[in-house]
Amino acid sequence: MKKFLLLIALPLLVTVCAAAQDTTKNQPFNLHFQQTVITQFKPSFSAPYTGTNSLLPGGETQSSITTTLFGGARLWKGMEAYFNPELSGGSGLSKTLGIAGFPNGETFRVGTTEPKIYIARLYFTQNFEWGNDKEYVADEVNQLAGLKSKRYLKVTVGKFGMADFFDINEFSHDPRSQFMNWSLMDNAAWDYPANTRGYVLGAMAELGQPNWALRFAYTLTTTTANGSIWDQRISRPNTQTLEYERRYTLGSSEQKGTLRLLGYRNNGKMGSYRLALNQNPSAPDVDATQAYGRHKYGFGINADQYLTK
Repeated sequence: MKKFLLLIALPLLVTVCAAAQDTTKNQPFNLHFQQTVITQFKPSFSAPYTGTNSLLPGGETQSSITTTLFGGARLWKGMEAYFNPELSGGSGLSKTLGIAGFPNGETFRVGTTEPKIYIARLYFTQNFEWGNDKEYVADEVNQLAGLKSKRYLKVTVGKFGMADFFDINEFSHDPRSQFMNWSLMDNAAWDYPANTRGYVLGAMAELGQPNWALRFAYTLTTTTANGSIWDQRISRPNTQTLEYERRYTLGSSEQKGTLRLLGYRNNGKMGSYRLALNQNPSAPDVDATQAYGRHKYGFGINADQYLTK
């Protein structure tokens, strides 16, 4: 009952606070609210075998819910703070198993079927600006409205989601309002660092210019993949992510487009498939080969292009 009342109270709180906001160019604070409920069904089907991690052959209906309150405040010149309490619950089909590109991209935020409240994001951003070429930034989720220079250096520290800043595609990135499939949210091969809910502790720096941006993040990892416990050995288990973003216009109609090049390196206590096969070819155990010093790296490309607007 308390959680139901909270879901009702949050949008009312946002409405009241939004009405009280100052409408000056540099917005002092903002509040936004979002709730997404996804229900999916699959009919029964025949299967020659069913394993522990298989999609179950029986008919099934599952739902997930995510509710977030997005709060932002301007602390002093160039410094902003963002705080996002979140509630999530429910489940994906077959406990989110059996499909590589899972059809519900919101279920990676759900750790248990019982709805739970937790802190999704809490981070601080310091922006250093120079030059007279400015643009107006609108009031949005985790973004305060105001005039900002197109030339800047932004430093972010705290708890956030890697997908908040990296590998963003204007048309396919957020399962809450766009395509829901996991494979369409980001580069599918990018195993970005995150806890069970999809968030990470770390720091990021972004250098911005009128037509391009370069961003780099150094973040922690959990003791197990997508686990809830952060590995305290910061110098050994960590991740580095680098992205170059180039904005351009195409054709005589000057339709906007963006190209992003992504590179990443994950370091941590990982298993080795090669070693596991050498030790026991008939029944390899990757978990038994886990050791610090292992890494995984990769690259990705991402582009979006307007055809008409």
